[in-house]
Amino acid sequence: MMGLALTLGLAICSEPILTMAQQYNPPRRGTPKRREGAGTRGSCLTGTRPVTPLIPIDQFGTTVSSQPTFFWYVPPKSAQASDESAKSAEFSLYDKNNTLIKTWSFALSGYSGIASFTLPDADLLQVDQEYTWQFSVICDADAPSKNPFVEGIVQRVQPSEALNRKLAKATPNDQASLYASSGIWYDSLKTLAGMRCTSPGDIGVTLSWASLLRSVELADIASESFNQYCAQIGSTAPKPSAGFSQPSSATPISQ
Repeated sequence: MMGLALTLGLAICSEPILTMAQQYNPPRRGTPKRREGAGTRGSCLTGTRPVTPLIPIDQFGTTVSSQPTFFWYVPPKSAQASDESAKSAEFSLYDKNNTLIKTWSFALSGYSGIASFTLPDADLLQVDQEYTWQFSVICDADAPSKNPFVEGIVQRVQPSEALNRKLAKATPNDQASLYASSGIWYDSLKTLAGMRCTSPGDIGVTLSWASLLRSVELADIASESFNQYCAQIGSTAPKPSAGFSQPSSATPISQ
């Protein structure tokens, strides 16, 4: 964390202002939930930070994709945990009536860091409908109450023609900024995550990533590893010393 903070501090003076322009502009909604306290550490994880979703503080985010990608910070596995603990996770999707649509199970590598999950099915998210998702790390398959989990809300939206025109002409960094300023959280985050995989040494990308997370009060997550996502999209990023991973496909376990 100190290394990243020093790097950011030194780079701010030399990098163009554009690299710091990743500011999320949340859409206006009713009384929001709060992200604080949503995560639980569970019985098999340790560290000072619980499972933390990379979402805005009101837990709500929009996407223009039919198959968005979700990101979470997962803390280290406890030395006292069983060998089978924290080897898998579940992602569940619920409709507006809180009815379960489907649950997928996917493997975790056993490292701490940022995990991700891309919705496998392209026909589940209807435009302008809100869905609740839940991410759980499986500490004990026989005792769900011991499994740390977090929740969030996703809504697929139709981008305006004006936004589509701007996106078509923009660089990836500017696309992330356009998504963020338009209140389209999940696509902004995914775009920058992809850039950090393909350009790991680009300080401008590092600044943009940190700026976006800082705009939703997640600055302390900015230095965490998310190399598992790099592997998922075919990047040759080095294997992390800490970071969860998932295979390229997930297995549905309920519908």
